[in-house]
Amino acid sequence: MIKRTFRRDLESLNLVFDFFNEFFYQQNLDEKCRFAIQLAVEEVVTNLIKYNKASKADISLQADKTDEQVVIQIQDSEVESFDISKPPAVNIHAALEERRVGGLGLFLVHQVMDHVDYRCENKITTITLIKKIK
Repeated sequence: MIKRTFRRDLESLNLVFDFFNEFFYQQNLDEKCRFAIQLAVEEVVTNLIKYNKASKADISLQADKTDEQVVIQIQDSEVESFDISKPPAVNIHAALEERRVGGLGLFLVHQVMDHVDYRCENKITTITLIKKIK
């Protein structure tokens, strides 16, 4: 397991990618698994930074691997609750001009990950992303 904390800033995304590249290398994960995790983490962390502007707290990331799955935990504090485990419905078949803005990123997170869990207690959000290893 590896864990690291990052500044709440979009410029920190490159450091987040470095963190996960180090984890992928250590765990010898295949390209498909890597892509899914990178996409999901980028979307979640970007949303935390963009939509929790009142918080000045750092964001903590933890990655662990078992024989069956990769477990990512993302922790954010000083935030209001927003349960990403229940994303808004997205009609991916609708014409672009008929789609409402927002929600597509979380839809993609749920498509590429096998499980998305959300907890919020005392203004501390913990998001758990699970990707099964095939």
